[in-house]
Amino acid sequence: NIVKGTTDYFQFNADYVNPITETTKLELGVETRIQNSGNRFNDINPSFTSANNSFEFGRNIYSAYANLGKQIGKWSGQLGVRLEYFDLDANFAINETNPSFSDAQNISDDLFTAYPSAFLTYTAKDKNSFNFNYSRRVDRPSIGQISPIREWTTPLMESRGNPGLVPQFTNSFEVNYNIENGTLDTIFLDPDFVELILTMDTLSDGIIEITIPRLLLDAKFDTFDDGFFILVDGF
Repeated sequence: NIVKGTTDYFQFNADYVNPITETTKLELGVETRIQNSGNRFNDINPSFTSANNSFEFGRNIYSAYANLGKQIGKWSGQLGVRLEYFDLDANFAINETNPSFSDAQNISDDLFTAYPSAFLTYTAKDKNSFNFNYSRRVDRPSIGQISPIREWTTPLMESRGNPGLVPQFTNSFEVNYNIENGTLDTIFLDPDFVELILTMDTLSDGIIEITIPRLLLDAKFDTFDDGFFILVDGF
């Protein structure tokens, strides 16, 4: 196998922070990422499928963001947005023998997207705080995941990407409650409303005390109060 590949990558960042007042802060920034890759793969083994494949891959991302943070008493928060322009242009050429097969594919994408974010924190005490975070995120397929060119790891095992893959967008919500001597990481309520599972980490030796409102954790049989158990499992 003869593989020749080149990759050019350029990244530029510029950030600006302005503490407008003691409780208000403005953050601005821009970022540019330019990536150009090329690869030629020549397989001259006559015993199996021979190939002379190549691809040219160009991906450019231009983004700008703005965040505004504010603190009022025990409350602090931040609102932000990132504006992003995404440009993709990839060309794949496939030429194989034994059996003979030729194909050329172009994958392109031109997308402008806004990614908002919000963070809210309430600090009840020095070591007790409640956090709520929201952000919109993207997960884009890599070159190998979209490349239709076959690659052989063994004579009988091959892999190829899927050119039809598209970016995956998610809206992430996170809730975190920091308590004295520990952190409450996750809260899970099963679909049948039978179990409430809290995942915690201890920060030091000592006692962890959690106060749960009666309206949040309660048990009833018909309209009457019923007993329930609280199980603690730690190590």
